[in-house]
Amino acid sequence: MILLFALFLNGALISVPFWIWFAKKNKNNKQTAVIGGILLVMGSFLTTFYIGVIDSMIYMFILGFTMGNLWVLTTIYFSDVLDERVVLTHSDVRGATVGVVGFLSRLSRGAQISIFALIHIFTGFVEGSTTQTALAQFGIRLHISVIPAIILLICTIIFWKKYPLTPEKTFEIKRQLKELGF
Repeated sequence: MILLFALFLNGALISVPFWIWFAKKNKNNKQTAVIGGILLVMGSFLTTFYIGVIDSMIYMFILGFTMGNLWVLTTIYFSDVLDERVVLTHSDVRGATVGVVGFLSRLSRGAQISIFALIHIFTGFVEGSTTQTALAQFGIRLHISVIPAIILLICTIIFWKKYPLTPEKTFEIKRQLKELGF
């Protein structure tokens, strides 16, 4: 497990320069986020098919590489949203927006724990056991691959549909920020 998580983190770290380069070249944060989201969905779903140690190592590296987009560029996407909020409200007070993000982050943790608990209950997972039934192993596979892939796909679609900040709009917001003195 340590080796698999090390490969996951190495994939994420190695991807940082790539995602930064891609975002700068693309100059469209919405499109970069959607591309990263789709690749992350594919990387998450890919981990369903592991059988042995070597393929698990490869899949975890790929998953880490695709996760790099989310980890590296989320702050950039969020700063675009905060800039838009400043322009809309003519106020630099960002506490409510940051608070909503914090709430949603904690809500997602609660949802994750609930999903884990339900999967373990329905599949007969026995905590502390060194052997699990085939159904319990299938449940574990579900909540490390298929369920996150489905949730990530839904979130990527919502982001694509609801995130209004095109490159043109972002440029206009930055211009308005200067006019407002921010």
